[in-house]
Amino acid sequence: MNRALSILLLALAAFAPGAVCADVEPSHRFREMAPGVYFASGTGTVTVFSNAMVVVNEDHVVVVDSHVTPDAGRALADSIATLTDKPIRYLVNTHFHFDHAHGNAGFPAEVKVLGHEITGERLRQDVTKEPIFQVAGSAESVAFQVAEAEVALEKAPEAERPAAARQLATLKRHHSAVKALSIRPPDLTFDRRLTLREGGREIQLLFLGRGHTGGDVVVYLPAEKILFTGDLLQPGAPFLGDGYPDEWVLTLGAVAALPFDWVLPGHGEPFQDRAVIETAKRFLLEFTAEVRGLRAEGHDAKAAAARLKLEGWHDYLGAVLSLPAVMELQVQRLYDLDAGAAR
Repeated sequence: MNRALSILLLALAAFAPGAVCADVEPSHRFREMAPGVYFASGTGTVTVFSNAMVVVNEDHVVVVDSHVTPDAGRALADSIATLTDKPIRYLVNTHFHFDHAHGNAGFPAEVKVLGHEITGERLRQDVTKEPIFQVAGSAESVAFQVAEAEVALEKAPEAERPAAARQLATLKRHHSAVKALSIRPPDLTFDRRLTLREGGREIQLLFLGRGHTGGDVVVYLPAEKILFTGDLLQPGAPFLGDGYPDEWVLTLGAVAALPFDWVLPGHGEPFQDRAVIETAKRFLLEFTAEVRGLRAEGHDAKAAAARLKLEGWHDYLGAVLSLPAVMELQVQRLYDLDAGAAR
């Protein structure tokens, strides 16, 4: 495993919700955004890698996204039981990426999993071949994180050893969970739209166009004006490794047309500022323009990634997306799309 990849894995462990163990017992914290509508994030006792939404209706519960492993999904389901004794009826996957959908199997068998047709297609294939899973979700990649955490514990000053020990314990649990991984595809898939009108609430599952993946679903509560966006829209830079950047700009325009008060992202904190959408669109346009300019100069994807300047965007990109290995993956994606060689 090369040094760039090792840095990537440690960066993901540091920045993903729930990846660093906190001194608390519950696996999740819930922020009520409207009556019965909760933004769920990890506390750190279990590696979750992403946010979720929990909607408590009159007689059942709807969950959006299941985290990174069945162990994390099971922890989410157990934590929901502290909010309500109503059964979970539906679990929605916003897209197929491992950190949002590999927790499906941790939910009870009677829970119906819903997702886009593309999500179903990809989760029925060999997930170990997905590039992003190989980089950051596989047992090998997590084993490396465990080894690094063991070294960090040995070197930690006395005052920092309890926190380092908790982090190591969390990573070991996650490693065991990944080794025992089982994938559960959606039970029901759809193409454009699926509306749930049960339990006294309307919940719209909307495919507004390709973006972060070929099958991103946003979950919209029109009465509450709350929108859960998965990785289609978040406070920081979008990840383009499976994306469609040209179409993504248009899809974000469709997102902006929805009358929402709150956006609940798959990563990061809830926000209300619509300027986040315009920032993401501008980044996508500038990224694609600069990459295509470098390609026109004759550079291959690796050379183009090394030459990218993206002036003014470094803080927006953050530590993870700025890494050479990640940038090369994103540049290669655009090269493949333009060559007609990407799905």
